[in-house]
Amino acid sequence: MPLEFLRFAPTGPRDPRETAQKCNNLGEAAARQIAAIEGRLDLIEAIVPDLRVAAQGSMELQTPVPGPDITATYQPITFFDTIPYERGVTVNTTTGEFTVNLEGDWAFWYRLNIAVATSGTRRTLSIRSFNVTTATPGTVTNLFIPSNAPDVSDTLMVPVAFAAAAIGQTLRLEIGNASNNITGVTWNDSSILLLYVGELGELIDPTP
Repeated sequence: MPLEFLRFAPTGPRDPRETAQKCNNLGEAAARQIAAIEGRLDLIEAIVPDLRVAAQGSMELQTPVPGPDITATYQPITFFDTIPYERGVTVNTTTGEFTVNLEGDWAFWYRLNIAVATSGTRRTLSIRSFNVTTATPGTVTNLFIPSNAPDVSDTLMVPVAFAAAAIGQTLRLEIGNASNNITGVTWNDSSILLLYVGELGELIDPTP
């Protein structure tokens, strides 16, 4: 005898109609469970296309290279020779540019390491993001070189946001806005990373 029938077998004489009803109830319960599972699968299938994968693009400078003076005019940072990683981003070491293929909040992480001619005065310079496609400057970060310092080394984070309409646009970092011309520049080992942070609006606002 099937186990399902044994489960509902009465202690006395069996009524076939009662047994059939219990079997029907069991079948209906199973159908409801299956429908619920199928509903969850439909929901997952609807969500999966919108899930964001880990994405980043990065490039490095491994061999020191002399560069032009840093002046008041912004110039692209192009001194890279290696592409360690590309996913969701297209990287160009020749131009120092990143083409973004995924909407969301992103962040530039830049490790700057340059040698400069010393000066008896304190100097400033700035690094900013720049949208090459729309010719739009972005967030500016200021750096300071103490008097008589032979180099400058720092790590910067520059947030950028890409809406769906901006997919395929190209970004780069630029350096300039120097208070005094900075000469004798040699770009040492440096790296730049464009990292996907999350969906639009997920960057934490540091202001209270």
